[in-house]
Amino acid sequence: MKTLLNPKWLLLTNTLPFVVTFVIYWETYQIIHTLLTPESLTLWGQFGMTFSALVIVNLSYSIIQILRKEVVQIWFALYTFLISITFFYFYFTYESLLIPINIPQWMLAKDMYLYLGFLTMPALFHALLILVVHLTPNPGNKSAWQSFLMGLLCPFACYLFFQILVPMDFELSFHTIIIVVISLTVLFIFSLTRGVYLLAMKKRQRKEFPQWLWKVPIALLLPLTGLILNNGHLPEGIRGFGNTLFGDFSHPIFYIITVFNGTVLCIPPVSHKISRIGLFITKAATFSYTLYFFIIFLPFLPLSIPAVLFLGLGFLLLSPLFLFLLHIKSLTEDFHYLSSFLKKPLLYVFGLLGLATLPVAITYSYWQDKIALKEALHYVYQPDFTSPNLKKIDPESLNRVLKTIRKHKNPTLYHHSLFPHAPFLAPFYQWLVLDNLTLSNEKLSHLEKVFLGETPYEENFTASTGNMPQAVEISNIQVQSAFDRSENTWRSQIDLELTNTTGQWMAEFATTFQLPEGCWVSDYYLWVNDVKEPGILAEKKTATWIYNNILSTRKDPGILYYLPNKRIAFKVFPFAIDEVRKTGFELIHKEPFKLEIGGKELILGDLSQTLSQAVKLPHGYYLSERAKQTLPRVKRKPYFHFIVDCSQGKQSLSASYIKKVEQLFEKGILDKNTSKFSFTNAYTQTYPYSKAWKEHFRTQACEGGFYLERAIKEVLVKSYHLRQDVYPVIIVLSDWVEGAILQHNFSDYKLAFPESDFFYEVSKTGELIPHSLLTSPAAPLEEKVAFNPEVEVYAWPNTRQVEAFLPLKGASIIPHISPKIEESEELHPKTWESAFALNAQWLSHCFHQENFQHSWLNLVKNSFHTQIMTPVTSFIVVENEAQKAMLKKKQEQMLNSSGFFDLGEEPEAMSEPGLLLMLLLGLVCFLLKQWIQNRKRFA
Repeated sequence: MKTLLNPKWLLLTNTLPFVVTFVIYWETYQIIHTLLTPESLTLWGQFGMTFSALVIVNLSYSIIQILRKEVVQIWFALYTFLISITFFYFYFTYESLLIPINIPQWMLAKDMYLYLGFLTMPALFHALLILVVHLTPNPGNKSAWQSFLMGLLCPFACYLFFQILVPMDFELSFHTIIIVVISLTVLFIFSLTRGVYLLAMKKRQRKEFPQWLWKVPIALLLPLTGLILNNGHLPEGIRGFGNTLFGDFSHPIFYIITVFNGTVLCIPPVSHKISRIGLFITKAATFSYTLYFFIIFLPFLPLSIPAVLFLGLGFLLLSPLFLFLLHIKSLTEDFHYLSSFLKKPLLYVFGLLGLATLPVAITYSYWQDKIALKEALHYVYQPDFTSPNLKKIDPESLNRVLKTIRKHKNPTLYHHSLFPHAPFLAPFYQWLVLDNLTLSNEKLSHLEKVFLGETPYEENFTASTGNMPQAVEISNIQVQSAFDRSENTWRSQIDLELTNTTGQWMAEFATTFQLPEGCWVSDYYLWVNDVKEPGILAEKKTATWIYNNILSTRKDPGILYYLPNKRIAFKVFPFAIDEVRKTGFELIHKEPFKLEIGGKELILGDLSQTLSQAVKLPHGYYLSERAKQTLPRVKRKPYFHFIVDCSQGKQSLSASYIKKVEQLFEKGILDKNTSKFSFTNAYTQTYPYSKAWKEHFRTQACEGGFYLERAIKEVLVKSYHLRQDVYPVIIVLSDWVEGAILQHNFSDYKLAFPESDFFYEVSKTGELIPHSLLTSPAAPLEEKVAFNPEVEVYAWPNTRQVEAFLPLKGASIIPHISPKIEESEELHPKTWESAFALNAQWLSHCFHQENFQHSWLNLVKNSFHTQIMTPVTSFIVVENEAQKAMLKKKQEQMLNSSGFFDLGEEPEAMSEPGLLLMLLLGLVCFLLKQWIQNRKRFA
């Protein structure tokens, strides 16, 4: 253990953790400083300068001692110990001023309080070990029982202090009592550490005390008991700490490694060289496990005496410390023995290889999870409909990943825990596998349905076509529409006054409204505390996450974002009773139109002015309904495209499917020879009609979920790219279309179905039941719509060289679809032409999802550049600079990720681990103070 006197250890245990702590708090300060009072700002400055001075002094001393090639002196260990304890004593005294209760917890670093202990306790413990080594010369010739006795007397002395001295009328302040408790705790830990050190360093004698008698309890019994108590794995009627109090270590691998590690440490030294090398490497491999638990329990060492007094289990908190010392001693003995016939550099290599074994194994396991998740996400959200070869996803691997993510997302399952998950391992998993983000519950459920065949337990997502229920009404609207002749574009400013007439506090205004083709949102504002705050255009998932979190703290957010089918969601919060608030937004549009919002109809522009000619643009064409009337009409030939449900458990339905197809063919509605069949579960295989078409039904493997959404998209995308004089009539063969996987509607693919907005399922009687491609596709339409194969559409620009087929009604856009979206600096801010270009890019993104990540990021950047809202961005208003700083930080995090992940869907409450630790420490102090006062009162 004298190697711990090497000053290089100070860099690892002192300087590096302190610097990381400083960075964490500096980043937090950058976010919240605008919310702090002058008194809090002064404290931040004082603590920051003091902490910086500590880092500089420690670093300087380390460098000096390294250059001098001298060991760490006892005075420096004593200085580190006393200064650090003093610093943290004052930190926890003034913590409520440093981070006041009014600071929203979602703005703070996750588990900040606990990791403060993790990052700073190593310096304190290292100083303690240095004191033990310096104050224990010739440890091999001294007995350990005196140190253990001194350690055991400390809880007893603490008990006597509170039972005898405190009740007396001595003028003892609360701070004096706390200092006495801290001193006894330090003496307690010091004495026990010194005892284990003496026991480990004791020289062998002929009649020595059998080492297994003290090794087995330290290496096996105490760690196993701690695991069992922590995880609640006890016989019925016996209670432990609860459910994973100090972390989730319930996986069998923790028990296996604990037993294996303890067994290896209890093996007596062997003289056989190869066996000794094997033991040395094995002990080095399990040392990372010992070190892991040692670091986890370091912050709780100060609670060891209260735990001994009140729970009688305080020694379990010290078991990782004892095991750590034993493990170091065992490794040191093996190293010294092997160095007599092996070169030390080779031993260092063996040791490092062993030490890296568990971390490498864990990293490899997590990396496999990352690959499995990445493949699944790519298949679902970055599909390549043109690729004939699809690599199938391993459902077992994916299921393991999804369960792990769900476990990490639900800390409420462990609401009595300081750590809902395994400390350090869970953040490492989230960093490596999820880019420090997460997956929304909607996406997790979607992946489970697609690949695992999970039964849908929530309703399929559909966008409402009407307004959301409103708690706040629009009391006044003013519209100003002006025609910009330089761009031949209308700009309409809609100003609203919103009034809470519900008689409820904290009401929310929430509505949706429909935009026509060629209309986009170019600005937004909200009055906050008599200040007109302009909307910030942000990445959509970041903006909604910020809005939801602000909503939980009852501040003043407002947000606009896209729903499917060009509907806009519009929300403002909060409203007091009878409060009136002002907000508004700007629309840019090519033609006048009527806008319905909040039950009111607005006229934007002069309805008599319509476009009679197509508008040619660098990124496509815009055609009004009037302009399309000059185009030739054509009738494309329809063909049946059957999508067959081959999901899990559908093997027995092939006969009924065949019967339904035969019934349709017998009616002669369409030519059966042109039909196609797509057999769909998680994957889709498509075959043209042939005489052996029935065999395909009988030979299909039924597994996973019925991923109807992907199958329909594949049909539509391929049909659009071919631009032929035929078009698909999609017929779904399933016994439960409502249970198919239809997460979204197909409004973004309207270019591909100009003839009809419907697809069909076949009833038991062979009738075609229509479903809408635009709204609620899983639900059959209530109105009966007769199938009409004779539908006319417009051919653009002519019938000889058709570039697009257009529906007869409404305005249409003809975008130039590009496989990849690049960053476009040439686009001008807030112009209709730029808005059209962004819309063309969005449709390119939809029709070429194989380039999802690249296109998504550039589409977001182009939206920022032009300040035009798109389906991947959102206008949001926040109340203060701290919220803006948090928005910027989270947005950077989001944009640096793959685009598949989410920040989360629920507002974050105060971090469970940090909260519980602070409550635990505060509760100990409060009960101590109350107990002292009561004893004095009744003495």
